[in-house]
Amino acid sequence: MTIRDRIKPFVIVDFEEGASLHLYSVEDYKIELFESRKTEGFTGNGYDWTALAKKFIDEEMPDIMDELEFEPDYGLFTVHSDSAILLEAFAMRFKAALDDNEYIYPFFMDVEAWG
Repeated sequence: MTIRDRIKPFVIVDFEEGASLHLYSVEDYKIELFESRKTEGFTGNGYDWTALAKKFIDEEMPDIMDELEFEPDYGLFTVHSDSAILLEAFAMRFKAALDDNEYIYPFFMDVEAWG
């Protein structure tokens, strides 16, 4: 199984210079996580995913923050990097954190809603 298989439903798209990581079905994946804070305005849109990812990077991988560019949208989570390898490393760690409910639910409690 490749790295890109392991990070599904996230998808990495390669470009001549760099790559981007996408989550196309933002409101379908981990919706129960965002519903746990629905009364605080979380819906699981691309802006919520960006807030969660930025918090994760800030705490778990701060050395790569300057290497990523986020492009939030309501229906899509997207992050770009000049390095596909760096993006894969982030995606693997982020996906592993998302798969670990004992980690991600308490972690998510410290994420601030977008805006």
